[in-house]
Amino acid sequence: MPRPFAVAGFTMFFVLLVLCCTGIAACLPAALVMVAALVAFLIIPKTRRQKVLPLAMFAGVLSCALFAFNYHIFYQPALSLDGGSYDISAVLEDGGETDYGRWYYNAEIDGINGTKCSYKVRFSFREKLDAGPYDRVRGVFTVYTKQNGGSGVFKINSSENLIGAYPAEYTNESIAVSRIPENQKPLINKFIVLRERVAGNIRALIPGDYGEIACGLLFGKAARFPSSLKAKFNGAGISHIICVSGLHLSIWALFIFKLFGRIGLDKRVSAVVSSLFIVGYMALTGFTYSVLRAGIMMLVLLAGTALFRRGDSVNSLGIAAIIILAVNPFSACDVGFLLSFLSTLGLILFMPRLSAYIDEKLEGKKKFVSKPVKYISIILLTTLCACAFTLPVSIVCFGQVNLMSFLGNLLIIPAVSVCMISAGAAALFSLFTPLGLLKYPSALVCSLTSKYVCVVVEKLSKIRFLTFYPRENLAYIWLGGAFLIICVALYFRYLGSKTVRVTSALLLATFVSMIVISYAFYADIAEITVIDNGKAPAVLITENGYSALVGCGEEDYKSSSVICGELEDRHIENLNLIVIPRNTKAVSGCAGDIIAFYPPDVLACSGASKWDYLLPEESDSVTFGEKFVMQLCDGIKVTCVNSADGCYALLNVYGRTVLTDFGNLPQGEKSDFLITQSGDDTYYYNDYNAVILSDDETAVSIQNELNGNGVLCVATAGQGNVTISVASDGEYKLYRE
Repeated sequence: MPRPFAVAGFTMFFVLLVLCCTGIAACLPAALVMVAALVAFLIIPKTRRQKVLPLAMFAGVLSCALFAFNYHIFYQPALSLDGGSYDISAVLEDGGETDYGRWYYNAEIDGINGTKCSYKVRFSFREKLDAGPYDRVRGVFTVYTKQNGGSGVFKINSSENLIGAYPAEYTNESIAVSRIPENQKPLINKFIVLRERVAGNIRALIPGDYGEIACGLLFGKAARFPSSLKAKFNGAGISHIICVSGLHLSIWALFIFKLFGRIGLDKRVSAVVSSLFIVGYMALTGFTYSVLRAGIMMLVLLAGTALFRRGDSVNSLGIAAIIILAVNPFSACDVGFLLSFLSTLGLILFMPRLSAYIDEKLEGKKKFVSKPVKYISIILLTTLCACAFTLPVSIVCFGQVNLMSFLGNLLIIPAVSVCMISAGAAALFSLFTPLGLLKYPSALVCSLTSKYVCVVVEKLSKIRFLTFYPRENLAYIWLGGAFLIICVALYFRYLGSKTVRVTSALLLATFVSMIVISYAFYADIAEITVIDNGKAPAVLITENGYSALVGCGEEDYKSSSVICGELEDRHIENLNLIVIPRNTKAVSGCAGDIIAFYPPDVLACSGASKWDYLLPEESDSVTFGEKFVMQLCDGIKVTCVNSADGCYALLNVYGRTVLTDFGNLPQGEKSDFLITQSGDDTYYYNDYNAVILSDDETAVSIQNELNGNGVLCVATAGQGNVTISVASDGEYKLYRE
């Protein structure tokens, strides 16, 4: 049977992806259907001899078993800890990284309330711990379930760390740290120490943002990036280059492989050395989730060369999928895995033919013409193949299509290769005193290429018209139509017809039509998003480049990162307006963190502002007494009232009104929609088109009760953001992201 690993791996991927979208309830019915199909295919002589369908069904049944086992043994028990405070003992797995003013540590819990257990967790602290990798911490922590991190279409959280935790008393003083002697720490700690030493040397040689770019490219550690720099990489559509992935590993593997090839080393030996280098590089990056995915794929591909076997990339990709999904079945819905798997599949299926076609067209041309033309063509076609296969993930998970990535990859990838290799050379030379002088020219090359990357990213991030946000309903219609077109094309291909060009033209035409229709009929649409950050409302208003945040969430570890993360996901570099409706920790406790990373053009604060020092010179600070009014843009007006009677904000969006309650909403205030922290018997809920509860999990019961009484009610409650989309004609849509 040809490509058995591809059949098994792709089947596991598809089945587990469907189960992650449908949930555990679909696991048993799916398993029963596939068991029946397996029996039927084994009975039929033709399918039994071909073995493909029986193997696919067996892989599907095995996938269901893996999914159910991991769900009941690991997933559900971890989620059951949500919201509780426990005496936790854990071992840190890294030296921590800072993001949005907090320090985060990955760790493994080995005890909860004196009971032995094993859970992966991501700790959050206000200040850096006096601890290093594999030291032990103990204290009382509040546990919360981490956000899905992808699209609402997935019912399963694919993160390795399903839970996060922060000190119950909000300070590090209550946390006991036990330092472990260096000789008792595992071998991986030596790689972590080496990484920190190398990163420190690079930052000493190349200070500032350029050094951070070099470290980000080398180790995938972008947590120390300024938020503005992160936003620029996102806006340019090339944020993938600062996360170690298949791109980085392939650059290093190709460099090592060709280097040894130039000195006459055997291909088999070169493949073995490249494999060892990749394993060491994975250890330096900390065996992170994304690195493991890319590393396993690369090692499987190199193994074929090392064993003198003719490489079958599709089969190798299937082997990698089997290994990754067997370790964690939920990684099928991990956005990083989806992007890696689909982009690799696109390259494997189309790039060999496209490369051969380019060679054929350039045959007989002079080298000074053919080489640059082929180089540019390969980069463009590689980007096109990868983006074409990952387009559904971008639309479903991110709600956008960034065509800037084509130009970005063309301009950036060559510099990235040079920057990575020169940074690695500078780090290597700095570790060996006899070669110490060579670190300076290497650092110079790295600095120049980092500067080039930084300048290009800044220029590209300002080009907004190449980023499209297709309407969700149109996007799903197009995806369904594209799937149907591909199925019909495969049928005609089976009959012997050549369908590649026609299929490509149809897919491109329908895609362009979707974009044109989105912007022709849905151009003027405002979105009011209630961010799922915990209790206190944080309402984000966005419309055609304008943005405002009303309320900044309760003082909480989770709230700050969720709000800042939402702004980052939407590629908002700075806000036009932030409104502090009431200057208390219960209503605006995260204001300082948000203002520091996303400074607004206007900061409106009820009472004296204590955050003016965080504002740039061009920003305005407005202190209001009982009332603040601002016209954000045509059709959107923001009003905030803070008086003795109550505190609330009223948003007027294209004739629709949204009332947000920040405490003691006065009687008589009417609107189309109500956003409130929790249910209150004094409200007349039937007067509103819809009610949105911004609260933790306790709001779910209130939501169900109100829905049972005929009131349209949606609660955030850890289930995701809730958005009201309002068109310029007043038509609206309420949905959960």
